[in-house]
Amino acid sequence: LGIGGCRDLRESVLTQGRGEMFDRVLVPLDGSELAEQVLPAVSELARAFGSEVAVVGVCGAEDREENEACILYTARKADDLGATLAGSAATLKTVVIPGSAAEQILSYAKNESVDLIIMCSHGRSGMMRWSLGSTVDKVLRKAEASLIIVRAMQSPPSGRLFSRIVVPLDGSESSVAVLPQVGQVAGRLDCEVLLVR
Repeated sequence: LGIGGCRDLRESVLTQGRGEMFDRVLVPLDGSELAEQVLPAVSELARAFGSEVAVVGVCGAEDREENEACILYTARKADDLGATLAGSAATLKTVVIPGSAAEQILSYAKNESVDLIIMCSHGRSGMMRWSLGSTVDKVLRKAEASLIIVRAMQSPPSGRLFSRIVVPLDGSESSVAVLPQVGQVAGRLDCEVLLVR
């Protein structure tokens, strides 16, 4: 794309951001502080879109105490997220399901017609004892819903998280398929969009 083509495409992206694409959002947590770093991003997006957010704990431990701790943890994190969503149109629910993390996340997303899954790039197998890195990899390869992966950091950023979106384009039809979602996020969160080829 030439410079003019990029400008035209950017305008097209921003004008596409007017519908409702992220009505249902799934947030899987593994019980680790690293995985919890996704919560500010979830809050920012859910407030902007008025989303229904499902905080999901996959609690498949054989130990009863561990399962109870998983259930309490998931409810506590949902309550924390709920406090940040107060005053917005976003709604929240807590879901606890048994089984293998990646399979249950994918199954729940499909069965509940989830529009967006938001996960952190790494966890530490928290109390649920699943490897978030390998779980993210499996979900990334198989999910039918859109997916946002938030990078886990030693010192998470504060303040506004979504200010600039970089969209790599290779000229193919599949590379521009993301543009409606980019338009949604950019329009709702007033982000700068950079199209790169």
